[in-house]
Amino acid sequence: MKLKYSDEGSDIDLIVSEIKKNPLAHQIAFAASICERLLPNYRIFARETNWKTYPVLRQALDEVWSILRDNSIDSIDSIRFNKLLTDCDNVVPHTHDSSSAYNHEAQIAATCVCYLIEMCLQKEPVWETISSKQTKKLEFQSLIKSFIGKNGIVPLKRLIYNTYDSFYQYIDWQMSEAEEKIYEDWSQKTWEERKQTLIDHPLTVREMKKENEDLQLLKETPKLTPEFVRQFRNSALEYTNGKSLFDLG
Repeated sequence: MKLKYSDEGSDIDLIVSEIKKNPLAHQIAFAASICERLLPNYRIFARETNWKTYPVLRQALDEVWSILRDNSIDSIDSIRFNKLLTDCDNVVPHTHDSSSAYNHEAQIAATCVCYLIEMCLQKEPVWETISSKQTKKLEFQSLIKSFIGKNGIVPLKRLIYNTYDSFYQYIDWQMSEAEEKIYEDWSQKTWEERKQTLIDHPLTVREMKKENEDLQLLKETPKLTPEFVRQFRNSALEYTNGKSLFDLG
């Protein structure tokens, strides 16, 4: 199955179920790669606002890669990782914290690192589905809020929804800003038309290409060796080269 983004909850269920066919360590590696691509947004936000909190998220993500490299998922220090979770949660910016253009993207990046740590603390992956009939009644943003605010949803699923939400917010802002110059009818478009623009946008297409590549690599690697983890992590770091996904062009 080739992963693809859609606002349909049933499609997200399929994406997560495909990832969940792999061992928990592979799922965590997949999520950590996504977090690496989101984290530059937080670094830009921290630089613009003079927040000294970027190292908190960087350290947490580094420790996740460390347990993957050491193959110690089953014996992690839960006290340490709960402390990391608290520390990361404390540096999630709120809407009113600054006027930085990267405020929302920084929220998403920090929140996704929190979900990643929650995945590490799971002894057994939890799975919950929502019927396609139910999700079709909801527009995408309402769907996002309903998933994030509901207890018991697998952190990986939350992470994917948040990633997609950051794309939607950025593209919607981009189109709205350019409306007078290029997209004169953007505000008049139906939700279905906006959704298709989001799905076809180079930002979304590029991210899904990377996620498909990552998933294929993980499927072909039954055991995550230290060398594989090193190369897999480097691939995520080199993908953005420290830049925001939104600045890659």
